[in-house]
Amino acid sequence: PEDWSSIDDVIDHFDDIDWLVFVSRPGVRHFWQRVWERGLDARSYRGKIASVGPGSTEELSRFHLHADHEAGENRAEGLSREMRDAILGKRVVIL
Repeated sequence: PEDWSSIDDVIDHFDDIDWLVFVSRPGVRHFWQRVWERGLDARSYRGKIASVGPGSTEELSRFHLHADHEAGENRAEGLSREMRDAILGKRVVIL
């Protein structure tokens, strides 16, 4: 994106985020590249990671990351149904 401020805000508040949810390969790639550009790496994030579909999960593996949850349906709606109890009252960022 031309403006990284919303992503930078997520990175700046890693400690406040319970779940990062990735819905696409490019979302995974660009997010973790931005984390790296900011002088950090995946160790900076201590919350959980979810992915929508095998593509996002595969892209996470390229960054040596495992999804704590992968949607059974290849849609965000399926993920929200499956994770309803796990994310209720949690801080969730969808990327």
